[in-house]
Amino acid sequence: LDFRKTESQGFRLNFAECNVTEVLKETYNRFTSLARQRELDFVLNIGEQDFYAHVNKEAFTKIVSNLLNNALKYARHTITIDLFQDEADFTVRIVSDGEKIPEASSQQIFEPFYQMEKKDTVRMGVGIGLPLARSLATLHKGRLYLDIEQPENTFVLIIPLNKEEVRQQIEKVVEQNIEVLDEETSTETDQMKGLSLIHISEP
Repeated sequence: LDFRKTESQGFRLNFAECNVTEVLKETYNRFTSLARQRELDFVLNIGEQDFYAHVNKEAFTKIVSNLLNNALKYARHTITIDLFQDEADFTVRIVSDGEKIPEASSQQIFEPFYQMEKKDTVRMGVGIGLPLARSLATLHKGRLYLDIEQPENTFVLIIPLNKEEVRQQIEKVVEQNIEVLDEETSTETDQMKGLSLIHISEP
């Protein structure tokens, strides 16, 4: 694993109009081979029309990739990606049918290297992919959380559409001394190659 600790004051994201639909398709396609190897039903629900939003493309791709990487490790039969949007936000939801994450762990899983006991007494670790994904969502003035009210493991990413609001947010300190951690890919496939710590430039 390659760790890099960076104070949030040094982080800035450049936002540009991005085809969110196309990014989701490309990311989905990178994982289809692995999903097929594991005999998973891998479903992408994004609608027929392209949807555009102002995001940092590399950071957004990394968030979705880390969520899918986590889902593929623990899903039993099915993984679904959904895209929704309204006037204020757009939402990406990733649902998998692996062993249900307990409510008590719904916040700890976003902490680096958190591990929780499975029913078979084997520890399940989330590494640093989820903490990094949440940090990048925060830099978009967005939210990433586990929806504990759903019957299956459902990760929800919400990003605001208001570009000006996002621009104002990145001028503030997101959280002092936040650790943004990156993980090199260590799955059984090289599907995830090329995902590295995002390079963030000054606006």
